[in-house]
Amino acid sequence: PSPRFIFGEDFQVSKENGRFIYQDDQSLFDLDLPSLQGDHQLINAGTAIAAAQKILKKLDAKKVNQALKNIKHRARLEKITKGKLLEYINPNNQLYLDGAHNEAAADAVQKFLETLKNKKIYMILGMLNTKDPKVFLKHFSSTITALKTISIPHQDNSQDPKVLAKVANEFGIKANPSKGITEALHEIANEDPNAIIIITGSLYLMGEVLNLN
Repeated sequence: PSPRFIFGEDFQVSKENGRFIYQDDQSLFDLDLPSLQGDHQLINAGTAIAAAQKILKKLDAKKVNQALKNIKHRARLEKITKGKLLEYINPNNQLYLDGAHNEAAADAVQKFLETLKNKKIYMILGMLNTKDPKVFLKHFSSTITALKTISIPHQDNSQDPKVLAKVANEFGIKANPSKGITEALHEIANEDPNAIIIITGSLYLMGEVLNLN
């Protein structure tokens, strides 16, 4: 069997004073934080560094640092800074996309949203009817201000937005259906011109959102 190299035992990562620290038995790297949002990305980056260490034997810290800055992963806590979707919101609104559609991914999104202190957070949610919305939405009962539910365009097995809103209400989340992506954005922008907005719930939805943008 292949040798195992285990996170937390053979290599560690941490965030200290706004820096990303990677350490194993060969190296200690003091690096810039990865360009991707969310603390779970530190573990992902650390795993990639550990794998590269094993394959290449010796890494150049400057090249590792540059690679971390260059990482891009569409619709993983991706902040939208240009494109047509910004026409539907206010300049002070911030728009994020994340393709989370299961419990682990929902937990990662929730932890990121918790870092956005003193900001009202609105979620736009579309899911497939093959996914359990209760498992997803339970993570956001104390995090988001309100929820707009939508159908995923061009998906026959998209969950009914009314069903999603009802489940959200059961968790104490203020929720109501919207006609679509742009309508939901416009409604939120009118309700709160300073809110943070995150669109999530399905990778299929992310494809539609990115196409619109």
